[in-house]
Amino acid sequence: MTTIARVTWVSPEEGGRQRLPETNRYVTVSKFAEDGPGWPDGAWSVVVDFPQPPSVQGNPSSGVASFLMDTAPKSRLVPGARFELYEGLRRVATVELF
Repeated sequence: MTTIARVTWVSPEEGGRQRLPETNRYVTVSKFAEDGPGWPDGAWSVVVDFPQPPSVQGNPSSGVASFLMDTAPKSRLVPGARFELYEGLRRVATVELF
C-alpha cells in the first residue's frame, strides 16, 4: 500500500537534518504512536518516494509513503495517519498521510 504523504522536516535548530535530502527516494525508521515504549525495537522502515527531491521542493515536501518490508503493518498507512521519521534516535520529520 502506498499513500500520499506530506513530510514536514524538523529544522536544524530543533535537532533535525542540516540539509533536506537531495534524492527522490528516502528510506528511514518510523515511529508510530502504536510503537509504544519499546521503540525502536521492532520499528518499521518507511520509504518516501518524492517526485522531486525535498531539497528542490522545500519544507514541507510531498511524496508517496510505503513500508520497506511487505510484512509491515500496512493498516498504519491510511489517510489521516501521522507518524515521525528518525535517523537513528534523532527525529528528522513528521509525516501526515492523505
